[in-house]
Amino acid sequence: MLSHYSPLKVAENFQVLQALHPNRIDMGLGRAPGSDARTAHALQSFGNASGSDRYLESVLEIRTLLRREIIETGPLAGVQALPLTETMPELWLLASSEGSASVAAHCGLPLSWAHLSTVMVLRLATFIESIFVLHLSTAIQLFQSV
Repeated sequence: MLSHYSPLKVAENFQVLQALHPNRIDMGLGRAPGSDARTAHALQSFGNASGSDRYLESVLEIRTLLRREIIETGPLAGVQALPLTETMPELWLLASSEGSASVAAHCGLPLSWAHLSTVMVLRLATFIESIFVLHLSTAIQLFQSV
């Protein structure tokens, strides 16, 4: 549901949690809107641009803010996520599609995969093997509704 929030708001909210509970916070970022299309559009925080279109950019901005690195261009130029903490929350991406999994691989971030259909099992095994060979943090959730 990252599309509903600015990267700065997300980074600052998790920095507050990290300040209150050091080294106990995992931060999972997901692309899915978590609602129907009409509600998702009403919640959009990025004007005309779809939040899911900005997913990779938002993930990179959040990671940069949490690392206390400086963003040099755009609306977040020179901005810091407060409060400053000794450590940063562990950042994971949540995925139920190959697109989101590709973003995790591109960013070198751990992935938590939600398995939603039986057909995806074989594709998932091949896909994860191909893109996550160098990254060891992958969690796969399996559930089936009847």
